[in-house]
Amino acid sequence: MKQFLTIFSASALAFIFVLLGRWIFTELGKGPVHLDRAEPTELQEAHMAASVLAQGLGTASQLKYLVAEFWAMEGKLPCENRQLGFNDSFEDPVLKGVEVTDCGELTITYKAQAGLDGGRMVLQAIEAKGLTGPALQWECWTPDFSGIEQFMPQCRYRNRPS
Repeated sequence: MKQFLTIFSASALAFIFVLLGRWIFTELGKGPVHLDRAEPTELQEAHMAASVLAQGLGTASQLKYLVAEFWAMEGKLPCENRQLGFNDSFEDPVLKGVEVTDCGELTITYKAQAGLDGGRMVLQAIEAKGLTGPALQWECWTPDFSGIEQFMPQCRYRNRPS
């Protein structure tokens, strides 16, 4: 009986290797897959857009420190770029600009070359009460990218007229 199981196991293993070899040979016969020539799917395009959005938010997030510093020193939120010490000229591969609008809002505008054609994201500073005193919280929203929550759960879509 033991000899039968050994022969049966060896035969089953050989059969599996034959099937696996045949599958590999068939797959190799199809030729290489060229991802650079593949048409992007809707999901891939959405992931690329989310990557560009995240890159822009990362750049603009650095300016949150300037807003927080201004708020801590002045006791109010800044209402324009010059209050933070930066002008309207902006060099970035993804962003057209970042502007302080509506006292405490950082409005991020994306370049058309980034594939988002002038779309906007907003980082809004909100004065709140913390455990040890006043605190600054941030809210992320966009009037231009519906469904943003799917790829950036910290942001929300709000249809607000410009």
